[in-house]
Amino acid sequence: DKYLLIVQIEMLVSKVLTHPGEVEIYLPLYANVTDLKIGLTKGSSIRPTAEKYATEKPVVFYGSSITQGACASRPGNNYINIVSRRLNLDFINLGFSGSARAEPEMIDYLASLDMSVFVSDYDHNAPNVAHLETTHFKLYEKIREKHPDIPYIMASRPDFDNSNNPNESLERINVIYNNFRRAKEAGDNNVYFLNGKGIFTGRDRDLCTIEGCHPTDVGFLKMADAFEDILIRVINDKKM
Repeated sequence: DKYLLIVQIEMLVSKVLTHPGEVEIYLPLYANVTDLKIGLTKGSSIRPTAEKYATEKPVVFYGSSITQGACASRPGNNYINIVSRRLNLDFINLGFSGSARAEPEMIDYLASLDMSVFVSDYDHNAPNVAHLETTHFKLYEKIREKHPDIPYIMASRPDFDNSNNPNESLERINVIYNNFRRAKEAGDNNVYFLNGKGIFTGRDRDLCTIEGCHPTDVGFLKMADAFEDILIRVINDKKM
């Protein structure tokens, strides 16, 4: 992992030396970094970017191993990283492999964060539909209690067909969509719904995942397209 990280950074820095501009360095998705060094040739320098982010505060993504970035071929290919580059967004990635279940302690922590947009994308890690029903709206309510005006995106899982129970994915979508409607009917105009069913579709559908669940780079690109569309709406509607 250290070797791979060093190689990636050297490639990026080399690009800057020959083509001055802005570079983002993404750290490994599944490895701890204890020491980071960037070497420069004589006469080179590093300066802060002059460009400001499109939103004043970061977008917070909460979700599963897919949110975390499994199984992108490299860190920059995670859908969140792709979208952040396209829209110039700062973000906090709180994707947890196998353990994002909207526990009470995690809900409290998420609500404490200073953010511009919140994305609820933990459908995959809810162990069953009943758990999703029990926790999904509670998470929304807690975030709204602390952040009454920020845009809130409710997303369902993208691999709609990956279930031993053909009805389970539809039941999960219904839970999330019904909570979206419940929030809208209560007067919340800053809540959005992203239906994951429509993401892994089309001509390259068979290329989207490695095993029917975790995205390939093709799948992450399709996810980036879907999240980009809804985040553009969010930013334009809110004029942040």
